[in-house]
Amino acid sequence: WLHTSQARGTGRRALVVGCGLGEDAALLERAGFAVTAFDVSPTAIEWCPRIWPDAHIDFCTADLFDPPASWARAFDLVIEIYTLQALPLEPRPRAVERIAEFVAPGGELLVVTRGRTLEEQLEDQVPWPLLRTDLDLLETHGLVCERFEEQLEADALSMRRWRALYRRPARD
Repeated sequence: WLHTSQARGTGRRALVVGCGLGEDAALLERAGFAVTAFDVSPTAIEWCPRIWPDAHIDFCTADLFDPPASWARAFDLVIEIYTLQALPLEPRPRAVERIAEFVAPGGELLVVTRGRTLEEQLEDQVPWPLLRTDLDLLETHGLVCERFEEQLEADALSMRRWRALYRRPARD
């Protein structure tokens, strides 16, 4: 997405939600973004500077449900890849609200996730693919869906993947 969208980060701030070991954060930094990347796992965050020793990325341990107040509407680009699908159904609406709140006026949110239709059975183990209505909640928090792409992978697992780009209007 970063390459095809020709997104450039000069003078722009990016946030990576659930960054794991920081691959996405490093890619964004190379594109010129000032990057903050967080994960709930202290171990993952401890590893990030070892893996990316030359990076100038603010890696931090944080809880999506209790983020720093300074992150509210502070980022020009927010990246959420496979985090929401790891959450049980009950806390998802609150997680969606928190993620939407990170997006600055005029900023964008990229969501990459597994998806499912109502007819598709929800498994008993992680990941729990999202319904389109899960993503539609972003629009109730002031974001507008700019692009929604679906990819069906015809492999043994027959996965449905979604990539959606949302934007917060420059003026709410």
